[in-house]
Amino acid sequence: MISSSQSASVNNIESSVASSPNFDPIKVEIDKKIDNKFVLVFSGFSGMGYENTEKLQDYITKEIKQNIDEHGIHNLLIVAGATPEGIGCVYDIAKNLGVSTFGIVSQQASTNSLSKNCESVMQIKDPDNSWKVLDDSGDSYMVYAASKNGCFLAFGGGSVTLSELEEAAGKGIKTKIFPEFLPDPINLDGKLAQGKTMAEICSIQTKYTKEI
Repeated sequence: MISSSQSASVNNIESSVASSPNFDPIKVEIDKKIDNKFVLVFSGFSGMGYENTEKLQDYITKEIKQNIDEHGIHNLLIVAGATPEGIGCVYDIAKNLGVSTFGIVSQQASTNSLSKNCESVMQIKDPDNSWKVLDDSGDSYMVYAASKNGCFLAFGGGSVTLSELEEAAGKGIKTKIFPEFLPDPINLDGKLAQGKTMAEICSIQTKYTKEI
């Protein structure tokens, strides 16, 4: 069982469970954490931050409160990428509202960089250093969490969020898209100066609005 003071890696899980071709111990642990709760998976900008953090927090708070009203506070689970920056503010909001939280993140994230308000974390092998959290078939564990009984929410975001969103939509999972959210302008300018394009940095807005 993953405690609030521990970060469980894939290696730790695999070492304790016998492997078989059709058995994924990570999904077993995710299922245990979900435990029939309705899951809200939040994705978006992380280290890039946001242009309007107050608006972001207001929107996230509204979404969580609506789902508390619909499903009950003890039947709701918030899932995001475990780090505190950007979309990671969802952990602070969820704690203040009394909602359970769970983080799924690449092993690129160091344990001391994780949100203190994320109750438990699962770190996933990431050999390509992509920041994606993928199973052996290339499917996202973030999407898997939403697929049990939940919704995938994209508050802006780059290529990782776009790939997760498209996978979720393709699997018939409920999705909500907020393409108007942009990253912090200073961080955005820095990425543009490095030769990145708006389509690469703001993949959600590029695809779902005509503003760029």
